[in-house]
Amino acid sequence: MPNPLAWLLHNKPYILSISETWLKLHIKDSDLTPPNYCVIRNDRIHKKGGAVALLFSSFLLVIPYSKHSFKSGNAELILVLLQVNKHKCICIASLYIPPEDNVPILEDILSWLSTNNTNETIILGDVNINWDTIPSPTNSLNINLYNFTQLINSTNRPSKDFLSGSTLDWIEVFHFHYISNSGTLPDLLGDHLPSFTHCLPSFLQLSHTYTSTRHLKTHSPQFILRCTKKNQLEHTQNLTPGKCCYLLQ
Repeated sequence: MPNPLAWLLHNKPYILSISETWLKLHIKDSDLTPPNYCVIRNDRIHKKGGAVALLFSSFLLVIPYSKHSFKSGNAELILVLLQVNKHKCICIASLYIPPEDNVPILEDILSWLSTNNTNETIILGDVNINWDTIPSPTNSLNINLYNFTQLINSTNRPSKDFLSGSTLDWIEVFHFHYISNSGTLPDLLGDHLPSFTHCLPSFLQLSHTYTSTRHLKTHSPQFILRCTKKNQLEHTQNLTPGKCCYLLQ
């Protein structure tokens, strides 16, 4: 299995969404963040599992979104605005939904975003719903995606023998014509394959000053800490517009 930090610095994504981080508040952001990246976390405080983190290049101007309440407190969600230029933002959502009651929770979040958010939106997350079953005539889920398009059609949770699998990690967007490419990568990190989407190049407003903010409420924290402390790699180079957004499980 590739080292997560080495994988990150080799691929150099603009934005990386990590689901099921399992992190707790006593673990510092500085223990997790590689050079030229900053992080926003939504840790699960009162029980094990779950939680999400959003890593992004420090050259991007990322604004934490205000907090919002949804019908269920079982999902971890991070919302940020990526400033593209003076007149345009992209809303980025990092999401984890546990298997219980996942369909109504997902619909609740999609409904809110489609109603209250006027920006282009990219949702990256493990929703624990197998997309492979949705087009099936026997599917009874009847999920309302609220005009979002789900981009990932390939397996990202393979079986142990790699002969079968499921698509639990989704990337949803409002306007798919802004996406040049998307899919999964063959790098098994944990028990999931990373999913990605590549937006068409556009001018991005960059900033060398930023605020790392943990608002709202990530594998094993010991594993992530071991990997980050073990590798003192050189700083990444400046990133260029048109890079990928990755979903890492």
